[in-house]
Amino acid sequence: MALMTSKALKQVCREHNLYQTPYLNDKIYLHYKGWASIEPCIGEYSGLKAVWLEGNGLLAIENLEALTELRCLFIQNNCIEFVSGLDSNVSLDTVNLSNNQIRTLQGLDKLPSLKTLTLANNR
Repeated sequence: MALMTSKALKQVCREHNLYQTPYLNDKIYLHYKGWASIEPCIGEYSGLKAVWLEGNGLLAIENLEALTELRCLFIQNNCIEFVSGLDSNVSLDTVNLSNNQIRTLQGLDKLPSLKTLTLANNR
């Protein structure tokens, strides 16, 4: 499995013609990279409104606290077993968690803007 690092995130930004200054980006495409975890370096991208993390090997939702402007999280097709760690992402209105291994949902009641939650094909 690959490790999510600041260098790797900047490379993704180069590949997608995004800003090299992390906090200026409002979206980032981190899908199908083979990452097992969301590392703290993602916090440098504090201006993100949409994150694509589908198709990795993610086991948990973590280290998204600094992304307070996050509105859309696409984290389907991973290995996530429980949902937590989204308490500080109060602007989230769309979350796709389909095709994971989810058994438990926690903290979604703290997301007042949540309009679309996709949970198809979980346990």
